[in-house]
Amino acid sequence: MHEVMTAFPNLTALRAASPAELGLVALRGVARSEDTVHGQGQTLNWMSRKTLVDDILTGVASAADAPVAAEAVAWILNHGLLAEAYDSATQGWLFTTRLGRDVLASAPTAPAGLAASLRAVDLIPVAMRSSVTPALLTGHFDLAVTAACKAVEVRMRERAALPTSDFGGRLARKFFAAARTSSLGRPDRPGIKDEQHLFEGIFGLYRDRAVHESPHIDSPEYALEVIIAVSHLLRIVDAAEFDP
Repeated sequence: MHEVMTAFPNLTALRAASPAELGLVALRGVARSEDTVHGQGQTLNWMSRKTLVDDILTGVASAADAPVAAEAVAWILNHGLLAEAYDSATQGWLFTTRLGRDVLASAPTAPAGLAASLRAVDLIPVAMRSSVTPALLTGHFDLAVTAACKAVEVRMRERAALPTSDFGGRLARKFFAAARTSSLGRPDRPGIKDEQHLFEGIFGLYRDRAVHESPHIDSPEYALEVIIAVSHLLRIVDAAEFDP
C-alpha cells in the first residue's frame, strides 16, 4: 500500500507504529482505492480483512509481521471507521464508513486520545455533533467544548426568537425571562431561575475556555464530561415553553 510505504519507509518504523497510527494510514489507502474505482464507475469489491492486511505489508514487511497489520485493521474496524458490506454480492468486503470519512477529513494523523474521542462521538447529540466532532478528533478539546456551548446558544435563539448579539450569560437570562415553564413543564419561577443559573454557570466556566487563562481541557475524557453536561442544556431548551 502506497500510503503505508510513504508513512513507514522501513520495518523499524512500521513495527513501532501504534494500531491507531498504522490504522489511519491504512484507512486512507482504502478510501483512496474506493475513490479511484468509484471514479471509474466500479465498486471496490476485493478488500477483505485478509487482503487489507496483505496490502499493508506489501513492500514494507513480510508475513511474519502480519500481527502488526492485523492489529491496525482490528482497530479501525472496532472504532467503526471501516465496516463489512452485507449484501450477497459483496458480503465481507470492507468499505469506509461515514465516520471513517469524517475522521480522515479531520485528523490526518493520530492525535493522542483519538480512540477515546471516537468512543465519545456516539454520545454527542446529533444537534451538536457536526460542530463538535472535528475539534474533538483533532485533539482541540477546549474548542470542542466551546462548539458544544455555541450549538446550545443557536437552539436557544431559535426557540426564544433572540438576536445573535446575545450569547453566554446574557442569552441565558433573556431566554429564561421569556420562558413560561421550566423543563418540568410547570410555571415554576424558582425552577426556571435555577435552570438559568445552571446555564450561566456552564457558559461562564466553559464557553470560552480556549481563550481564558484557566486550565485547559487536556483530555478527551475531560472534554466528554463537559460536553455531556452541555448536551443536557439542549434538553432543557427543547422542553421550555413560551407564550405564543
